Amino acid sequence: MFRCSHCGCGFFHPYDSADYRAEPSGGDAALAFYLQQGAGLRGITSNLITLGRPAGSQYLEVGCGFGFGVDFARRALGWNVLGLDPSPFAQAGRSMLALPIESRYLTADDASLQNRFDVVMASEVIEHVVSPLSFARTLWASLRDGGSLVLTTPDVDAVDPGTPAGLLVPLLSIGYHPVLQSQASLAALLRDAGFVDVAVRRTGGASLEARGRRGQAASAATVVDGDRLYRRYLDDVRAAIERDGDLWLGFTARAYREAVNAGDLPAADTIWKEFSAACSRRFGFDPDAGAAQARLPGGETLEALVKREPLCLGPVLAHRALHRLVAGAPRPAVEPVFMRAVAACQRLRMALQRIGTDDADAEDIAWVAQAEIILCAAARGARDVPERIEALGPSPADAQAARGGVHPRHALLRRRAFVGLVNAASLDEAGRLAGVVAEVEAHATTPGAILADDELDVLYCSAARELQVPKGSAARALDLLTLLDAACAAARQAGRTGGSAVTLVTPVREAKALALKVLGRTEEAERERAARQG
Repeated sequence: MFRCSHCGCGFFHPYDSADYRAEPSGGDAALAFYLQQGAGLRGITSNLITLGRPAGSQYLEVGCGFGFGVDFARRALGWNVLGLDPSPFAQAGRSMLALPIESRYLTADDASLQNRFDVVMASEVIEHVVSPLSFARTLWASLRDGGSLVLTTPDVDAVDPGTPAGLLVPLLSIGYHPVLQSQASLAALLRDAGFVDVAVRRTGGASLEARGRRGQAASAATVVDGDRLYRRYLDDVRAAIERDGDLWLGFTARAYREAVNAGDLPAADTIWKEFSAACSRRFGFDPDAGAAQARLPGGETLEALVKREPLCLGPVLAHRALHRLVAGAPRPAVEPVFMRAVAACQRLRMALQRIGTDDADAEDIAWVAQAEIILCAAARGARDVPERIEALGPSPADAQAARGGVHPRHALLRRRAFVGLVNAASLDEAGRLAGVVAEVEAHATTPGAILADDELDVLYCSAARELQVPKGSAARALDLLTLLDAACAAARQAGRTGGSAVTLVTPVREAKALALKVLGRTEEAERERAARQG
């Protein structure tokens, strides 16, 4: 790949145009993967929701693929829709969801599409085009005055040896992506095409999201609850399509993950029962039983794997374990579920790699599950927790976003592991993670800082450890508790009404009284106890 010294885009030379009417690698199994796991419905739908366009808006999606965006715009937003895409995936979407998708490309000479649409979306399309400026001008011509463009595309600046394979392989898609844009090159290209109010931002997953308009905005955007609308859409489609098929499994898996992430346990319980029953009917196993998913990755083809298990199994199992944790299950009970989730994600990725692609979501979910396995080890006081954290490394999302800088999720894992080890009375092992305490102290002393619950927990557990280890310092514990007291108060003043900022109030006073007593400051210790009792 070459980089343009003027605009910063990347391009391949020479390049032979791909035939998008041809069957993709993996055939029907590739479609099954896309429906069950691969399609980024969250991103597609959120891009449309945030436009705030009213019902009845005219919508065109170029390169719509299966048509999830087209379906959401019609079903959830009430727009009048049209999709263009010549691929077999688009043909499947037209059939399975009864969508108005035309099997063709967008061309500059099609007068029937010009000056017609309020919204045009081209998601992961412009990278497939050898003349991106001409393509962008054709998109502009399709809009009415005041119409909005939404465009997503891979970020060429993410082409880096440090980018995880689950992101890098689909990003490059050798043979399919002739030109990759940078943030600067895409903004310049859209302005050159005639768009105004152009904004390009980096998103997770090594992508760029661009917005622009043809002319000035026609009306103010309406605000909706995007999370609620998206979850309702998932439920509406699940109720309308045939159970147990690839499309139903994909919508059900996504609905389950959304319910767990939202902490909606009643909905999660209901959806899990439906997913579990479908696994029993279609694949002959109970996903809660575990035996059928315990095997290690073995190099199956995607065609073989799709017959054996849902291709969304790994992410679903990871959320099942989180679901059970939130519902009160002990960590020893859910650790095997996290292990099965990791194995299922690895099986899927190995099958995809055999056809030249990968899945960033499965890669990221496997990291999350491995992090939770480490926290299970910390909860039982295991002696190798620091080494396991180091071996795991940053999450794929952190590694791509930070590119050598701060890794927030890895830092969070270290903090939670420290707390787990202290609570398990594995104080020496916790001491080997003492660097997290210094990091939290530095944040706590930053003017205006409001600490998260896990940071408050670190300060408390560090003070408790100082009061218990043979060479601990009561003075050091008191300093930590004083800092913690102020941090909890700041969090409450900022509007925090629950969590550690509230629950630690009494334990902090008790610990301060103990530290003062050890230091021989008896009267102060008594006053602290009296304040606690009051």
